Amino acid sequence: MGRMESSRGVPSVGDIVKIVDWKGSKPDSREVGTVIRFEGSHRWNRRWSGMQNRESLAEVLWQDGQTGWILSSRIGVAEKNR
Repeated sequence: MGRMESSRGVPSVGDIVKIVDWKGSKPDSREVGTVIRFEGSHRWNRRWSGMQNRESLAEVLWQDGQTGWILSSRIGVAEKNR
């Protein structure tokens, strides 16, 4: 895998990522994973002011073989897919 650098760069499908912002969540076994796909936006990520500021979700295959969804702003690129 090479050198892992924690970056807040924009991840792409196939990139190896790590969680850089737990946002108050208790850290768990997820360390690194591979981005499988992105989903445009999610309804629960709207500001109460009615603005359409919504973030995309990333589906990630984590190192333990489990898949899960996470806000793309909470992950950083550890290694770019070349």
